[in-house]
Amino acid sequence: MMVRRAVSEDLARVDELLAAAELPALPPHLPLSNLLIAFDDGSIVGAIALEVTARVGLIRSAVVDADRRRCGIGSSLMQSLFPRTQELGLRELYLLTLGAQSFFEHFGFESVPRDAAPPEIRRLPFFRDHCPDSAILMRLGMESRI
Repeated sequence: MMVRRAVSEDLARVDELLAAAELPALPPHLPLSNLLIAFDDGSIVGAIALEVTARVGLIRSAVVDADRRRCGIGSSLMQSLFPRTQELGLRELYLLTLGAQSFFEHFGFESVPRDAAPPEIRRLPFFRDHCPDSAILMRLGMESRI
């Protein structure tokens, strides 16, 4: 399995994975450099996206093919995302999750109250309009990743 930055030809398959997992579609303005995909046996089996505002990032669209979960693909995607956050000079990462809290805790994310999200994150349509109030907000300070 390998992880690489996405190219436009990958978007349809990523959209399929997201739809199958009942996750929101990718934002239309997302730079391809902020979308990583996991490839195995010539097929896309996972993806993770990073929406950036100011010096803060929101992880979204983290998905692994249902038949390939618990095989380390999600962990590989997360590990591959950290160098991109450093390239961008991000100081914090946030995410919203409905059921993967323990997975993200493994990488150092901590649950925080939703109103603790910085204004840049609260203004993003995904945070504001697409994620239910029951989703758990998690934060990772990037100083812990240096």
